[in-house]
Amino acid sequence: FDNRTKRAMWFPPPAPYRPYGWWPPHPDDIPVPDGFCFFCKEEVAIRRCLDCINKNHVQKEYCLECYARVHDFGGLSYSKHRFEVVEPRAGPQVAVGPDGVTKCLALVCGQCKGPALRRCDDCADMYCLSCFRRLHARGRRKEHTWTAFQPGAPACVECEGQVA
Repeated sequence: FDNRTKRAMWFPPPAPYRPYGWWPPHPDDIPVPDGFCFFCKEEVAIRRCLDCINKNHVQKEYCLECYARVHDFGGLSYSKHRFEVVEPRAGPQVAVGPDGVTKCLALVCGQCKGPALRRCDDCADMYCLSCFRRLHARGRRKEHTWTAFQPGAPACVECEGQVA
């Protein structure tokens, strides 16, 4: 308002208005590494919602926690969404998240980082055959019980330390 002329003048800001030159990107424009959750972008995706589609016409994939968070609290319309289990991606059994942290999709030996074949029930650690034999050859560890599984067995998405 101008007191001298007693008139009010207003000019609209340039469209779209961007305070301090910043505008947040649309969630669909933020890249998600292949095999990771659309919502948190940190955990490995295990469910693909058949009804949640982003603006690029791609079905959204979620980790278990984010799927429950979005579809339990999203109201009645979200609760009726259908999903399918995401199959492990072809290729390497590890994926790198946006923060640079490597997430393992298969169980690996805790000593040499090779494919695990056994889980020591007493130590609760994963081992390849040679590391298990070397570490459990004598002493009290010789009496430990173990569980065998196939090499490259997928890790449980909940605890990440058990066979799925």
